[in-house]
Amino acid sequence: MNKIVHRIEQTARRHPRMALELYRKLEDAAAIASDAALRLDTLYKRYFTLERLGEAASILDELQDALAFAESHNLPRQSGRMLEAIGRIRYAEGEYREAMRLWARCIDLFDLTRDVQSVVEARIGLGQIYEALGDRKTSARFFRDAGKLLSQLDDPYLSSKLALNLGVSYYAIGQTYTAYQQFTIALSEALRGDIKEYVPDAHWHLGQIAMDQGHTEKAVGLLQNSIHLSRACENYWLTGAALQTLARLYLSQEKFDEAYSAYEDALAISQRIRTRPQQVACYAALSALAERKGDLAAALGYLRQH
Repeated sequence: MNKIVHRIEQTARRHPRMALELYRKLEDAAAIASDAALRLDTLYKRYFTLERLGEAASILDELQDALAFAESHNLPRQSGRMLEAIGRIRYAEGEYREAMRLWARCIDLFDLTRDVQSVVEARIGLGQIYEALGDRKTSARFFRDAGKLLSQLDDPYLSSKLALNLGVSYYAIGQTYTAYQQFTIALSEALRGDIKEYVPDAHWHLGQIAMDQGHTEKAVGLLQNSIHLSRACENYWLTGAALQTLARLYLSQEKFDEAYSAYEDALAISQRIRTRPQQVACYAALSALAERKGDLAAALGYLRQH
């Protein structure tokens, strides 16, 4: 059965919709065979595929039921993975306090599970939250701990993810060159592992650096490439984020109509995947742009939503 999971996982990056159906069938087979651990492991893989499609929230109830089942049936490894997965959904929704609680529980289970993958994910997630809260000392500690654990694995996905987050951290404190190095590492690891969602992610961050340095043409190319590639792999959170960055670039060039259009596209995506932080940013920008155009009714509507 584990070999089947591995084969489906290899399929998932190229044909995610097909993989989702195969995961469901395997979950049903595991349930019939009363193999609870395999059923929950397969559910986690299905969640992971849906996350890359920006649709992880669609199975939140299933994950919560699975967590309750795993805890009541003494399955600590599966409990840890459900905690990690639910935490990532809550993080994407902007529910930082709940995500922190879930990820802390995941880490607490590590002595029992020894599941390096889930605890690295949880530590990176906590690092992201503390970074967003401005506590960079704590954020750096979580990223550093994740890096130490990651040295036990050869995992391009997690290596790329950690490098991206380290790049964001360095970028936030003005260490642009070090951030550029980390984003370049992230791109290299993503290409090595064929991690399609992190290739456009790296392009997005490199585009931001190019924009800051006044390399407008290069920045537009990187950002448009990020939008194109993220749409291709259906990573809609990233598509929305890159559209917002492109909109800010258009604003700096006083291309207000192009900026308005980009923010509208980003808002539609953020509403679809229910990510509140992106919606907040889009509503604020669209309100200001609508006011500038003299469309006060639209400006007020966007402001109320904000």
